Amino acid sequence: STQSTGAANRKMPKSSMRNSMGVCASLLMSVLLGSVADAAKKDPSFLFMLGDDIGWADFSYNNGTAAAPRLNQWIRSPGTVLMQDFHTGGTVCSPTRATILTGRNHFRDCVDYVYGCSDMTECVPDFEFAPQRTFTIADTARAANRGYTSHFGGKWHLGSFYNDSEKLGGRTSSPVSHGFDRMNATVEVSPTATTNCECNQAWQPDCDYGHYGRMTHCGGGQGPDPKAKPGCCFNYWWESNEEEHGVTNLTHASPDDDAVYNADSFVRFAEGLEGSPFLAPVSYTHLTLPTKRIV
Repeated sequence: STQSTGAANRKMPKSSMRNSMGVCASLLMSVLLGSVADAAKKDPSFLFMLGDDIGWADFSYNNGTAAAPRLNQWIRSPGTVLMQDFHTGGTVCSPTRATILTGRNHFRDCVDYVYGCSDMTECVPDFEFAPQRTFTIADTARAANRGYTSHFGGKWHLGSFYNDSEKLGGRTSSPVSHGFDRMNATVEVSPTATTNCECNQAWQPDCDYGHYGRMTHCGGGQGPDPKAKPGCCFNYWWESNEEEHGVTNLTHASPDDDAVYNADSFVRFAEGLEGSPFLAPVSYTHLTLPTKRIV
């Protein structure tokens, strides 16, 4: 079976989730704007935030229409360097992510397209990313041997999460298999604010489809609920040595804002380290629609 329901539920109070973007912003500011004295006492942490489908001119600090009050605050803060000429090796999902993780052109690591597999319960991606195990930024954090813990959050889109994917016709290519210690991620995308609302028929009435009015990017077979629409389950997964295939997933409906869930997941990871250094790419699927405001 390719279905994993999971024993653990990473569920948090809605009041906590409403504030999580603010907490996430505060944590990032403490990392970037910490005093010189603090930096001298301990190793710095690294948080890389990637957002899909955002143009250079969309942000309010570039006179765009997307309100980004906390980004505006960071940019105006002393010590911040605003870089206006950043490039990746690709213009779409998987190539961009491969380039960011390895620092190499995505073609060198066999990534020349994107795959359509909505969730591990519906399909097992046969997607080749860095088959020779190219050194990633997560490997760098571990090789530093200075107590770093790495975490990947949000949209992965670089292969299968199962640690035995080959037995199921796919290829293992998860954040964990590419050097990360922790993960809380979707195997492809989160096409709506209510990420996994079509994994279970009972959750569908709460789907927030945004302006499309339906789930998009559906790709795969029947998911965990035989009464739900095939190919449209998108769920969050994280590592678990006790579960089949080495991962487990949400067994309740995801919250009503995917971006907030993603931020909250990172906040809980960082707080659990109690001040130890971390490296964490956090990849947001949609920041423009239906979400109305960017951090």
